[in-house]
Amino acid sequence: MGGSRFDARDGGFTLAELLVVIVILGILATVTVFAVRGITAGSAEAACATELDNLETAEEVHFTIAGSYGDEATLLASGVIESASSMYDVASDDSTYTITVASGAPCTSGATGGSSGGAPPVGPPPPPVVAMGPTESHHGVAAWRYPDGDQGSAPDQILVFGGAGGRADWVAADAADITTTRRTHFFDINGITPAQVDTVLDAADTSGATTVVVYANDDAGTMAAYIQSEIGNYNATSLVPAVFGGGQLASLLAST
Repeated sequence: MGGSRFDARDGGFTLAELLVVIVILGILATVTVFAVRGITAGSAEAACATELDNLETAEEVHFTIAGSYGDEATLLASGVIESASSMYDVASDDSTYTITVASGAPCTSGATGGSSGGAPPVGPPPPPVVAMGPTESHHGVAAWRYPDGDQGSAPDQILVFGGAGGRADWVAADAADITTTRRTHFFDINGITPAQVDTVLDAADTSGATTVVVYANDDAGTMAAYIQSEIGNYNATSLVPAVFGGGQLASLLAST
C-alpha cells in the first residue's frame, strides 16, 4: 500500500519540462509584443498620412476661395478644417505654406506648398461682373465702382488691382454692407496695360491720399511688380502702396 502512495506523488512535471514550458511562453510573449508594436506603428503612420493629406487639401481649398494660403488659425476661422491638428503645426506667409511635425507627434515628415513648392492651384473663374457693382470708365480705363450708398465722395480714394482673390474680397465687403467715405475703384490686374496703369496713377487725386491696393497673388504676369515700381515714382504722401492677401480689403474699407 505504501508503494502506491509514492507512485501517485511521482505524477508531477519534472524541472526540465517546466523550463521548456517557460521558454515557450517567453517566445510567444515576445512575438506578441512585436506584433502589437507593428500594428501600433502602422496605425500611427496611417493617421499621420491622413492628417497631412487633409491639411494640404485644406490649404488648396483656402487658396481657391481666398487667393492665399493660411496658418492653422486662418484655416480654422475660414472653416476649411474643423479642429486644430495635434500632429502637425501649420505656418503660412499667404503665398506659401509649411506643415511641420508637432512636438511629441509620431509622424516623420511634413509638407510645403505654394509658389515656392510648385505652381499654385488654378482658382475658379472670377465672380460675375454684375456682382461687383456698377462699372464705369475711370479716366478712360474700365473699372468697377464700389456700390453707391456704400461709397462716399471724399477726395481720398482707394484703387484696387486684383483678380479672383480681390474680387472675392470686394464681393464679401459689399455683401457685409461695409461702407467707406473714400472713393473706391477696382481694376482687373490681368486685363490692364502698363499704359492704362500710368493713366490711372497720373490721374490719382493728389489733394487727398490714394491707397493703391495690389493683390499680387492674383497676378498671372508681372503687372503687380510694375504697379509697385510705378508707385515709387510718385510722392509717397499721395500714393500709398499696399500688397494684400485674402480678407484684407473689408478691414481697409471699414477703417475709413
